Amino acid sequence: KHIGGGVTVYLNNLITYLINNTDNEIYFLSGGFKYNPFKNYIYLKETKNIFDPKCKSYEIINSPITAPQYTNFYNIEKYLNDTKTVEIFDKFIQEHGPFDVIHINNFEGISINVLNLKEKYQNTKFIFSVHNYQSICPLVQYFQNHNKCICKDYNNGNECLNCLNVKIRNKTYLHGVREYIKEIIPWIEKNAITKLLFKAFTSILSKPFQKQYITTKNNYQNGKIYKKYREQNIKLLNKYSDAILAVSDRVREIMIANGIKPEIIKTSYIGTKIAENALNKSRTDITNPFTIAFLGYARTDKGFWFLINCLKNLPEDITKNIKVVLAAKGYKNAKEDLKHFH
Repeated sequence: KHIGGGVTVYLNNLITYLINNTDNEIYFLSGGFKYNPFKNYIYLKETKNIFDPKCKSYEIINSPITAPQYTNFYNIEKYLNDTKTVEIFDKFIQEHGPFDVIHINNFEGISINVLNLKEKYQNTKFIFSVHNYQSICPLVQYFQNHNKCICKDYNNGNECLNCLNVKIRNKTYLHGVREYIKEIIPWIEKNAITKLLFKAFTSILSKPFQKQYITTKNNYQNGKIYKKYREQNIKLLNKYSDAILAVSDRVREIMIANGIKPEIIKTSYIGTKIAENALNKSRTDITNPFTIAFLGYARTDKGFWFLINCLKNLPEDITKNIKVVLAAKGYKNAKEDLKHFH
């Protein structure tokens, strides 16, 4: 079972390349997704993966930094003051290192404070890949939902107070408990009765611990905490990163504009295997119908509604020659909105 989106695909491709082209020892560490209600402390657990035995994988169980990142939105202090994930990360290095390179792809399940370990492991290269804007935006997207615009000015964190457009629910921890137990008892949801009992049991079991991990209500009166969040992330990235990799030139520009030192960040395109079939091959021939595809969430910050509005305003003599393919979660009006398309 895969968790995540593009970053998961990237890591899969990266590990595949390293296995096939190098003799490097590869370790994979994740966290923030699984919670054991029978142990009220953080610990490491070895896991199975599709690359076994060439890649050894481990998971942080009961991390105070939950995933996805936005679930920490109302408890930024927990992220900023975290020591538990630093200690567990240090334990991981002591048990399986030393490492030549530690490549961090997301600060989910861990906090930015793990970068302080560079002081202890000075011969290890710490590299951070900027797949999203988590280090400057606690909602990851760098887009103001309430103002429907790119977050060029966060007003010292005050814009963040109105930006959250989804409810933070205790179900994040509950989901983590269920995922943990299902890994131990894979047959637990095989039939309707055990599935129902499992859901009821885990709901009762997880309730006493939910508030320990998830804060669902806003207690902030101003945006100072969000300002501190951005400043601390940038400070530690600048101080301890041997290199920062941006997935595009534009991402690099935005990170520099928000304080990252230009000399430590460079563009490193992720790419895709599909590109091998397209390189040096023309795609200028327009077929009939011409196909337009969108794959992603039906959200403003993804540009989805901009695309739909553009398509809806095209004259019918053009739309009749266009085929639209949408794989967009949350969009239900395609037949009505795009009735003139193939």
